[in-house]
Amino acid sequence: MIKLIKNSKIDILYGFTLIELMVVVVLFAVLATVGANFFSTILRGSNKVSSINQLKQNGSYAFGIMERFIRNAEMVMSTCDDGTNKLSSITILNPDNNQTTFDFSGGRIASVSAWPAPTPSFTFNLTDSSVVLLDVPNTSYFKCTSGNGTPEKIDIVFTLQPTNMSALPVDKKATVQFQTTISLRNY
Repeated sequence: MIKLIKNSKIDILYGFTLIELMVVVVLFAVLATVGANFFSTILRGSNKVSSINQLKQNGSYAFGIMERFIRNAEMVMSTCDDGTNKLSSITILNPDNNQTTFDFSGGRIASVSAWPAPTPSFTFNLTDSSVVLLDVPNTSYFKCTSGNGTPEKIDIVFTLQPTNMSALPVDKKATVQFQTTISLRNY
């Protein structure tokens, strides 16, 4: 603080020295940097959560459709064994005697429903274009197990990731694995 004495009368000038001002500026700069990093971290976490939620929503929808169809199927048309073969698609016979195939090829989860001729089959993607199956061997498959006197069991395993994951920023990269076992009701 600067004080000024003039003619035996004390006049006090209020102000700050250059060092005091520099200290305050440095403190504000440090606080701004910490605040910006904190805000950036929160946004990155929010982006990752948003990406994971989108993957979970797509996977849960696909699971729901496949589970309902497989659980209510009359029989599995694909070859069932002791559960050692991993299949990229599985075909079931629906209660209305039409076939439905669930397929993990092409990076998408597809449902192909076939009706008797002359009606053409219909392909429906169970995931939207913003997600794809993880392109790593043995991460997306069906396993069909049949037992003596027990219903056939279908293991479904797949992993979803955002489309064009290599081009995404780190905060949006995510993968979510889904896995379940379904027993047929009608055996």
